[in-house]
Amino acid sequence: MSNTEVKSKKNYKRLLPIIAGVFLLTVSIVDANISDAVHFAKGSKVDGVDVSGMTYVQANAALESGINTMTIVQEGVGENTISTHFTYGNAVKLHSCLVFSHIDPRGWFGYNKSYKMGLLVSGGIDACSSELLAVVPPAENLVETTSAYIDYNTMTVVPEVQGNDINYTGIAKAIAEQRKNDPMKGNFALDRTAYFVKPSVVASDLEEECKWAAEHLTKGIDIEGPEGDVVHIGAAGMAIIVKYSGGKVKYSEEGAMAVADAFAADEIPDTLKVKTINGVKELPNEVLPISVDRKKSAESIIEAAKASVEGKEAVVAHVYTDATKSSALPDHIEVSTELQTLWIVRDGEAVFESPVVTGMKGVHDTPHGIFKVFYKQSPATLTGSNDDGSNYSSYVNYWMGFTSDIGLHDASWRSVFGGKLYIGDGSHGCVNCPNETIEKLYSEFSTGTLVIVY
Repeated sequence: MSNTEVKSKKNYKRLLPIIAGVFLLTVSIVDANISDAVHFAKGSKVDGVDVSGMTYVQANAALESGINTMTIVQEGVGENTISTHFTYGNAVKLHSCLVFSHIDPRGWFGYNKSYKMGLLVSGGIDACSSELLAVVPPAENLVETTSAYIDYNTMTVVPEVQGNDINYTGIAKAIAEQRKNDPMKGNFALDRTAYFVKPSVVASDLEEECKWAAEHLTKGIDIEGPEGDVVHIGAAGMAIIVKYSGGKVKYSEEGAMAVADAFAADEIPDTLKVKTINGVKELPNEVLPISVDRKKSAESIIEAAKASVEGKEAVVAHVYTDATKSSALPDHIEVSTELQTLWIVRDGEAVFESPVVTGMKGVHDTPHGIFKVFYKQSPATLTGSNDDGSNYSSYVNYWMGFTSDIGLHDASWRSVFGGKLYIGDGSHGCVNCPNETIEKLYSEFSTGTLVIVY
């Protein structure tokens, strides 16, 4: 072995302890720094925002406030700066930057540390879209984009219209994408023509479907209601039930249910069973449609539609009432003439109760039935004739009429309500309420509210 090799080995052995010591010292320093990595190290910037000494939460807030404007540049318009209102979902990346800021070698030599993270937008698109409306206004000669559709009356395809209305959400998403790829870029070049709303359906998409519909949907079907009346459903109604695409035919239960609902909306039976807080009552009805067994009706409608589409013998569809349950009621007002009590009912439960006085028994009975408040007035003057032929004129603070001449109102001439007063001292047919009761009704319920009297 040469003298040179011997000397090299000796030098290497001497250096080993020094190298090991430096390594252990470095590891201990890094470990100590990482364990203290609660705040960003001094001189740290993320996407151009100074985050020195900040916690993760503070740094995230600084990014959202410091990088949340964008200058919109439009040819022929100029520049306008908006607030983008973005929130950023960069938890993992931001925490990694925080930890690395403590072991970044640049910091050991006194240099600032700048990290390009890329801002992943997690929210604020809708708010940004609203801001854009102010700087990218609609065209003066606005043309709305519309999709192509089939006119089932003429069995022709009405072509799409490419308008000049703006897809503001699309612009906001493009700005968010730029923030992700180049977070420090503060301007966005906008060509508004690139963001015109696009038709979701074009004429060529519908040509095959229109041809098929002309051959299979024009015959239609007949639907018979619970009272025996028959309505014919043409091609437009059939298209809600029968769906054709790519050579395949599907029958929509949801569409058939919608047809049944539309049929039922015009069917208002003379009497109807409804569930009140005092049990099921069968009452005269002027406003509520029939309660439909939607699934059974849909099955019948689809059976008839299949027969029509396949060219088989015609089948009459049926809309069936739901005999298993009483009509479900929205929030409403109930009045019992027997109990001389009024209730406010929400979600099927009585949430308010008050004594009232209804029409004089056997003389001016308050009509039973299912009604709606069709008129409100405050104040009002009620006029009419007394039993002796004289006329009356009564001032009331609140009036809520549910027939042409019967309603709910206050009665300042009464100090007591409820009990048996209605037998000998009842009203002319209206429901007299304590002042605090009618105030509550008037403030909480609008016209169209159901009034159930039994």
